[in-house]
Amino acid sequence: MTTHVKKIVTATLTRHLPDIDEEFLQDSSLPLKDLNLDSLAVLEIIYELEEEFATELADSQLEAISTIDDLVATFSASASASLQPAA
Repeated sequence: MTTHVKKIVTATLTRHLPDIDEEFLQDSSLPLKDLNLDSLAVLEIIYELEEEFATELADSQLEAISTIDDLVATFSASASASLQPAA
C-alpha cells in the first residue's frame, strides 16, 4: 500500500512542481518547505490527495505534515483504514 501511495504523492507533487526532477522527490525525508511550496500550495496538494483517497484529514493530521514521508504515512494510514471492514 505504501508504495502505491508514494507513487500518487510523487505524481501529485510533480504536477505542482513541473520543473522539479522526480528523482529529487525520492528523498522522502525532504521537508515540503524545501520544495518552495507555500502553505496554500501544500493545502492544494493535500486536498487533491484527500480527493484521490476519498478521505478527509483532521486538523491535527494536517498540522503534523511537514515532509514527503509525512504525506505518504498519513495517506497510507488513511487508505488502510478505509479498507478495514466496519466493526
